[in-house]
Formats: sequence, structure tokens, C-alpha cells
Amino acid sequence: MHIDKRWDSLTEMPELSLDEHYNGMVKIHSALIYGVVHGMIITHPSSRFDEKKRIYALEDSEGDRTSLVVSNNTECDEFYEVLDALYRDRASVAKIFEMQHERCRYDIDSNRRYIESAFVRDIANFKIGDGHAAPTSVFEIPLVYYNSLPRSKLDDNELSIMIDSVISVLEKEVGKYEQEVDRNPFLASRLEAQFRLFIDNFTNDAFNENDIMRKNTQITDNCVVNMVFRKVSNKIKKLNIYMFNEKIDELRALIK
Repeated sequence: MHIDKRWDSLTEMPELSLDEHYNGMVKIHSALIYGVVHGMIITHPSSRFDEKKRIYALEDSEGDRTSLVVSNNTECDEFYEVLDALYRDRASVAKIFEMQHERCRYDIDSNRRYIESAFVRDIANFKIGDGHAAPTSVFEIPLVYYNSLPRSKLDDNELSIMIDSVISVLEKEVGKYEQEVDRNPFLASRLEAQFRLFIDNFTNDAFNENDIMRKNTQITDNCVVNMVFRKVSNKIKKLNIYMFNEKIDELRALIK
């Protein structure tokens, strides 16, 4: 496991342990996930002369935008390039976490439950780029990322870390609001609900116009669907919630 060489400052950093490498990558992926869910990472026309070409930018609460750019200093116009940009742009990663902290501060100060949080409200309403209408599963973020990659850049390791990061974000958000005794069953229920929504949207013909989600695959052989299922089922097993362990077979049946 190695942190991506696209993070330029790595050449000036001391040797990191495998855990530090992994955690560094999860942090960047988590920034992408929070940015998409909370509507901080947005698409807009590249210019008033070209409404069709959409580019990605980071937008703050005041509506000010910061262009997300890749290594050749061009603006991101493909979703996979947003991750590349965040690997290089630590200031934008820090900004996303800062805005996310402000987004949830009132909920924490008000002692709200998870289901009352801004995170849950935003999960119910977000979409990725110019994708389909809400509700969108958070597991569609790695799907859209993987589908946007050129074949020469397909990377199962990066995909694996992104799915881990989705699960980590859900776990952290549940942990912010729920008492320790309730966290595991709450997390298991969220994972189940998000996986079911993921499969519903994947199989929804209206959401698959131009094959933007399935990419000429079936549910049984789509590598993202299968990796999400493995990671979700393994996490549920580790949570050791008996009633949810029994549901793993139900989730498996959804992709058969």
C-alpha cells in the first residue's frame, strides 16, 4: 500500500508506515465523499459560450468557487480527475473538512440524533455532477469514479480505498451523534439501506440512459457492485449484530 505519488509534497515527507499511507489516502477520499454529499464539489459550464462542457469546482457557503485542476493545470472535466486534483491540493482537502465541520457543528451543539443531522439531509438530496435525480446512494460515488476512468487508468486498489472511505464516513457520522451502545446497529442499518438504494438505482433503467451506470455490465459481473457487497457484508459481520448478519443473504440475493 502506498500513498499516491500525485501528492507532490510526498517527496519532502519522511518515510511513512503502511497504516499512515493508507490513512492518508482515506482522508483524501473522504474529502471527496464529503465534498460531493454536501454539495461543495459542484459542476458548472466551462464558459458562457459552452454550456455543454461541465467542469468541477469547490464551492464554499458564500458561493465562491475554486477551480479543481489536474497536474497540467487544466480544470477537471471528468469525475476521476477530482480525486487527482485533491491528491495535489491539500488546501482544498483542508477546506472541505473545515466546511464539513461547520456544517455539522450546530447539530452536535444541539445534541441531535444522527437521523436529524445535516449529513442525513444532504445524503437524501445529493447527486454526483450532472447525474440522476436524488436519492443517490453514497456507494454510487465509487461507481461513478470507476466508470469515469479511462481504461488505461482502471485501478482496483484506488476503488477499494474509496469504498472503505465511504464506510468510514458513515461510521464517523453515526459516531458523532449516537451513544456507543446504539452505534453498531445504527451503522448496520445505514449500510443496509445505502446498499439497497445502490442496487435499486443500478437496476433502474431510467437512471441508465446512455449506459452511464452499468457500462455494458450486468449486476452479477460489475466489479464495483461486487466489491461494495463484499465490504458491506464484511463490515456488518464485524459489527456482530445478529439480526443484520441474517440479512447478508438477502443483500447477496440482490446481486444474483
